[in-house]
Formats: sequence, structure tokens, C-alpha cells
Amino acid sequence: MKVTYKLVGIKGEYYFTKEHDTEFVNLNTFKSDITKIGFDGNHDNIIFITQSKTVKSDDIKFTLDQSIVFVFSKDIDIKIKLKEVFEKNCDNIQLPKLDLVSSSSNNSSFSSIPMQNIKKKIEVKIPTLDDEEMIQHNKETLEILKKDKFKTLMEIYHNEPELLSFFHNYVTSGNIVDIQELKEVEDELTEEESKVFLEVKSLVTSFSFETDDNMIKKLIRGFDGNCSLIFRYIYQTNLTSK
Repeated sequence: MKVTYKLVGIKGEYYFTKEHDTEFVNLNTFKSDITKIGFDGNHDNIIFITQSKTVKSDDIKFTLDQSIVFVFSKDIDIKIKLKEVFEKNCDNIQLPKLDLVSSSSNNSSFSSIPMQNIKKKIEVKIPTLDDEEMIQHNKETLEILKKDKFKTLMEIYHNEPELLSFFHNYVTSGNIVDIQELKEVEDELTEEESKVFLEVKSLVTSFSFETDDNMIKKLIRGFDGNCSLIFRYIYQTNLTSK
């Protein structure tokens, strides 16, 4: 079982991988792996996020062959310590070396690539404030940074980063549904089904989605009351219809 830890909330790419010969990994595993690479701070100030879940208890077990665990902390001192140990243990992926082709084989139908002077200095023009490219870049960037929704995203990233992970997984997943398999609900909903109906109906109203009550009932039966699947189907059909 392979677990890759990725440090987030810090500029740069920092990650390392640990192998575990166990049936599952949990919060204790994550804390232990962080300790083994040299972290000696307070683990309670570290947030571990994996599979769209913020892991807060050892009772939550993960059994995938490969997992990515996002490591985050709001504490500045903890961030510094994490960055130090991640830097020392960061995985390095070595790219394969390619040989330059100077001549073609007699048996090959491919043309050879001419040998080039790889020591020749490449001139790169850095845009300045007078360049149209930089002016346009700044204009577009500032327009986005000034948006209230961008500010909201930044606040979410700072206060509840796990929401962004959950959101990304939620909207990039989909339900495969044969609409003909969603049958009309002719009998009364059970008490538990009625509770789900009211919750979903409230969400549909708050998002201003166009979904009638009969469809909600069919979805409740079709997805066995799974609110996640029900609402995902509703928002997907509403977004694609607009």
C-alpha cells in the first residue's frame, strides 16, 4: 500500500511517498510517517485530507492501494517545520536521458534530427510594464483578483481547505443513469425518505434549480436515498440544460 504525502498551503512542490504492508492506513499512520521524516512538532495542528475527507480519527480507515494525503496547517511555525522536513525527504523523479541523434540508420525510414549546439545561450525576452503582453496580463489578473467570488475562494482555502478538495471531486465525478430506470413513485414515501425529500427540495430551491417534486421522489428511490448522488444528478442536469 503506497501513500504519497503532498504539502499544500506552501509555495512549491513538496511530497514524499511511504510504502505500507498493511490492510489499511489511518490517522495514526499519517502522523507516524510525518514523524519518521523528522517532524517533531504538534500533530494536532496538522490537517490531513485524503479522498475528500479531513481525517480526524483513527477509526477512519483507508484501503486503497495508492492514496494521496494532502498535508496542511494554519499554524505558521508548524508550516515552517513541515516545509523543512518535506524539503529533506522530497521525492525526486529522475527524467530519462535522451541521446542526440546525429545520423540516420540505413534501415530506418525516419529522418535524423540535426545535431544542434546545446551550449548556445537561449535569449529570453522578459516582459516589462511597457509591453502589451504584460499590460494585458495585469489587466486580466486584476479583474479576477477584484471579484468577490475570488475573495470567497481565498477565505475557503485559508479556513476550510478540505471543502475545495471535496468540491473538486464532487463536480468532476458523474452519475451513469438510464432515465428509463427511474420509475414513478405511486406509493407514499417512508418517514426517512420524506426527510431526504425535504432536504433535497430545500437545496434545489436555494440553488434555483428546476426540478419537480416527482423527479426528486424518483431519484430518492432510484438512488436509495443517497443525497450525494441525488443532488449530483440534479445539478448536472440543470447545468447542462442551461
